[in-house]
Amino acid sequence: MRHYLAWGSLGLLALLLLDCIGFGVPIDLVFSLAFGWLFFLNRMISKIRINGIGLVNGLVCLALFAIGLHLFLGWLHGQMQGQGRDQAASPWKRSWTTSLVAIIVLMFVAGLTSVGVAHQTGWLITSRKPLLSRGSMMAATRHQSVNNLKQIGLALYNYNRHEETASFPPGGTFDPQGRAQHGWQALILAQMDNQVLYNQINFDLPWNDRSNSTSFGTALEFYLNPAIGGFEKDSKGYALSHYSGNALVIGGDKSRNTKDITDGEAQTMMAGEVPSSFKPWGNPTNWRDPAKGINRSSDGFGSPFQGGANFLFVDGSVRFIKDNIDPRTWKALGTPSGGEAISSDSY
Repeated sequence: MRHYLAWGSLGLLALLLLDCIGFGVPIDLVFSLAFGWLFFLNRMISKIRINGIGLVNGLVCLALFAIGLHLFLGWLHGQMQGQGRDQAASPWKRSWTTSLVAIIVLMFVAGLTSVGVAHQTGWLITSRKPLLSRGSMMAATRHQSVNNLKQIGLALYNYNRHEETASFPPGGTFDPQGRAQHGWQALILAQMDNQVLYNQINFDLPWNDRSNSTSFGTALEFYLNPAIGGFEKDSKGYALSHYSGNALVIGGDKSRNTKDITDGEAQTMMAGEVPSSFKPWGNPTNWRDPAKGINRSSDGFGSPFQGGANFLFVDGSVRFIKDNIDPRTWKALGTPSGGEAISSDSY
């Protein structure tokens, strides 16, 4: 016992020494492998939604499988013992079936885990992003996300200046029957220097019509936050957006212009980063309610960046707003004509 304690103490001392002289990578690696899943679970536990019907169906199927396996193995065991009549026959025990089912379930989970590890390892090997220097990598991705929002802001400004529109795009367009047609991020493609893709879209048909599937299945880098990896398309193949409009400015089917922004263009949030529940960039309902706060709801605004998220304002500026901002100040920034008086020092 003392032997193991001595070696353990030496190991901890060696790791501490490495950290003191600046070689903290081994410590970070060991710590991440041992406890990283706890931090991931803590972030994701609030976003997990359990399907009750699916859970019950799974348990019922597992129970039926166990019963069928027990009956089959009991019969097979009896047949094998019937061949040796010199030995006393013993029935197949339930504990044996339980142990076998547990082993099968563990093997199934291990198989899924192995596939996940192999997929993640392949992504790490082929990814262009650096594996180390996470701080500098996050700073670079944050800078790129800011540039994406600035590009979106410039496109919205040019769309508003166009003589045929003279307003910002609506959150979405809808036909007389109320069926969704096209979203604001599709409407500004020409202003995003993507005229070719804009011309490929048939705006006379809904965005999710089969004839538009190729266009709306195209992933666009300026609608993707580089800090969010692996979420470029949904299960139907539509390309996603990691940015959403403010429902009070770019929401619904109403077009607004700068005259409607009576609170001031520099004091009104127009769009921002979102952390999850991503919608396709062609979806006519890609807007969110700022009242849900920042990094407080899976279908609200937020980002993978610690402490807050980046937001585009009507004047074209992009600012990082902390997620602990005073709710009254945040409400004032989210409303275009609420009449609230706020200063830049309050956020």
